[in-house]
Amino acid sequence: VTLSDNGWVRGTDSAKVTLTEFADFQCPACKAYNPLVLEVLKNYQDKGLRLVFKHFPLTSHKNAFSAAMAAEAVGAQGKFFEMHDILYEKQDEWAQVSAIEAQEKFISYAAGLKLDKEKFLKDLSEKALEEKIRANQDEVISNGVSGTPTFFINGKKIENPSTLSQFSKLIDKALK
Repeated sequence: VTLSDNGWVRGTDSAKVTLTEFADFQCPACKAYNPLVLEVLKNYQDKGLRLVFKHFPLTSHKNAFSAAMAAEAVGAQGKFFEMHDILYEKQDEWAQVSAIEAQEKFISYAAGLKLDKEKFLKDLSEKALEEKIRANQDEVISNGVSGTPTFFINGKKIENPSTLSQFSKLIDKALK
């Protein structure tokens, strides 16, 4: 499996182990995994782990693509992971509402991040950001993935660990 570097990175480029996550902001399982992923990152940040987050908004989730666009638009101003965390934290507020209501929520979350509002609103419909998300989707589909979240360690797909200790074992093995 060859994974591109076309994602958002937490951690250093010189990390020995890369955990790649393909996720959908509207996916309840992705939301449930987020605290686990954050804990793993915290525990391994000085031991050579980095996370690469990639978008895989599922078509069955009606607001997932616009959530990804909102995160990318915020990312264009350097605060992607702040928005990433907010979208999971507040998933219940926007996941089941109309597209217009969801968009209003995303705009209010972004406003709380003290961004250039005009740039953010312009970027919400920026073709290049949409193409980046589509490229992430194409990449994950071409690697035979159909669900979220899906994790890879150093380019190898793993079974989703259900506990912190299972996650840690996989990372420890990769670090050796």
